[in-house]
Amino acid sequence: MLLKPCNRHLLVEPLEEDKIEESSILLPDDYKEQNPFGVALVINRAKDCDIDVYEGDTVVYSTSMLESVTIGGKESFLLLENYVLGS
Repeated sequence: MLLKPCNRHLLVEPLEEDKIEESSILLPDDYKEQNPFGVALVINRAKDCDIDVYEGDTVVYSTSMLESVTIGGKESFLLLENYVLGS
């Protein structure tokens, strides 16, 4: 069973380096080393939220405010919706 995030949090599973495809999103070099790509697993939207991300979407997120959790032996991250930079 997946964790259901509270408030404005998303549960994101980081993508492995070999699964990252070329994209048109340009990021600074320090972001590329930290792998800011992941797949949204669970999203809990607030009523006033206008984020256009759905479960299963690949997202780019800020790596500065991640909360690491391990569920079923896999590492995932909890982050606030405003730390999603794009999808």
